[in-house]
Amino acid sequence: MLCRQGGVSVLAATDGAEVGSHGSWCQSFALSPDLRTAFVADGGSQDLLRRYDLESGEVRGEVELESGAINRVAVSPDGTLLAAVGCKRFQLLAADTFEVLATDAQRALSSGAFALAFSPCGRSLVYSAGRVLFVWDVPTAREVTRLQLGSKYFMDAAFTPDGAPAHHGEQGRRGPHVGHCDMGVRAVIRVGRRAACARWAIAPDGARAAVAGDSGRVVVWDLDV
Repeated sequence: MLCRQGGVSVLAATDGAEVGSHGSWCQSFALSPDLRTAFVADGGSQDLLRRYDLESGEVRGEVELESGAINRVAVSPDGTLLAAVGCKRFQLLAADTFEVLATDAQRALSSGAFALAFSPCGRSLVYSAGRVLFVWDVPTAREVTRLQLGSKYFMDAAFTPDGAPAHHGEQGRRGPHVGHCDMGVRAVIRVGRRAACARWAIAPDGARAAVAGDSGRVVVWDLDV
């Protein structure tokens, strides 16, 4: 599945042929754990969020959030919660009703909100606002800590399967850095690269991560080193 200006495009894994599409303008999307539902930031510069049934392609609900243009959407591992972050606000919602359960406004969101991820157990989530990575406790819906960078920006974040460290990508003047922060000690390990780090994907066993950027390459990292 690809996020495009024309909506979410569903491609066949064998030959890349398009087998379906949903929405009219996709800024970001997230899939439910059962892979039956797609939550799509479908308003372009608006803060519109829609729920699509992937089998029928029908819209099963929508909500307009006061979050600014939505940059990232994420679904909790059990499929009950939905997180969205835009250029004005972070929102935590009930996935079935779109009821807003918690919200947070940070001035730095206008500088870029590109990282958003739930931990595998669903008890924690992280989101970025410019140079700050906010860590929330999901059951209490409150911030528990934050990680501050200097001149760089958080471009993405992902948890390992055991939920221990949150891996992240950073962008700075001398190029990006990739590293990890331990939630307990808030330590940061940085490794420089020339091409911008835009997305993380961590393998199911947590041993490797694929990092994509604007160089046109995907770099695979051994996270055990």
